Amino acid sequence: IIAYEATVFGIDLGFAPVLQVLTDPRFGRFTESYGGDPILVSHLGFYMSRGLSGGGNLSEYIKPGHINNEAKHFLGYAYGGKDGLPLDVSTRTLREIYMRPWEAFV
Repeated sequence: IIAYEATVFGIDLGFAPVLQVLTDPRFGRFTESYGGDPILVSHLGFYMSRGLSGGGNLSEYIKPGHINNEAKHFLGYAYGGKDGLPLDVSTRTLREIYMRPWEAFV
């Protein structure tokens, strides 16, 4: 429904899904995310993307009544509860928590 309503107004790109795994409730955009569980964020982000684009793989064209979508925010963006703070985590944490939704999206 989101994609269809966007196409009615001539919109062909949506800035969603939000793939940020929120680990700090001080982050001001907390309500935009799917939560703090990397597996949940991965699944919901993946299916939101496929729903907006009409399913299929990324090499297919966007189906009529659907829109292209761009995931956001940058990897580790909300770390530390503030926009743009330096990300100071281990490689393991980066891969297991923050990178997981991005891998599912791509």
